[in-house]
Amino acid sequence: MTLLLLGLGAAAGTALRFVLSSAVGDRRATLGVNVVGCALLGLLVSAPGPVGVLALGVAGGLTTFSTWAVETVEGGGWRYAGLTTALCLLAAAAGLAIGG
Repeated sequence: MTLLLLGLGAAAGTALRFVLSSAVGDRRATLGVNVVGCALLGLLVSAPGPVGVLALGVAGGLTTFSTWAVETVEGGGWRYAGLTTALCLLAAAAGLAIGG
């Protein structure tokens, strides 16, 4: 059951990322999904049982480190890397503070 919930969450997160990336179409979409995913994971990481597993799947499917890395190398530069890192850390900390 745990693996099924994890997979369902990942599928939902991946689909949501695809929709957002298609609508926005640039680095802003990657930045947005990574910040939201970090906040979501921080908020729900300590959730009990199935809710926590589902949240982990959604956050994992939604966020994308590999796309962020490629976009940074292809032209985002250090400013984009720093902004993304700072915002994601703040979002995760806020999620943990609220949900923890």
